[in-house]
Amino acid sequence: MNEFDEFKKELLKFGVTEVGAKLSQGVWASHRKKWAQDWLASQRQARESEQVAISAAAAERTATNAEATTRVTEESLQIAKSAKNAAWVAALAAIAAAIFAFLAYAQGKA
Repeated sequence: MNEFDEFKKELLKFGVTEVGAKLSQGVWASHRKKWAQDWLASQRQARESEQVAISAAAAERTATNAEATTRVTEESLQIAKSAKNAAWVAALAAIAAAIFAFLAYAQGKA
């Protein structure tokens, strides 16, 4: 294993926070300092990319939920329209029954 690979292993053990602190303290010089800076930048970029992916996934779930809500709302509207139509049919049937009842009553009086 070469020096760069060994140093990368050290950086991984330290973690982002500690590497940042060590860079601030000037612990490393020359090529190790550059490697640490590059490594830290790549770790931050990876974290940002992960956050973007998480945000995109959340946005997609929100859109899917909105679509599902829209479908349920449309289905509810259809059910309400059907119920309204059934109520009109029942009302007309009641009116017709009342008319027939009146006519039967009137015929019986005559």
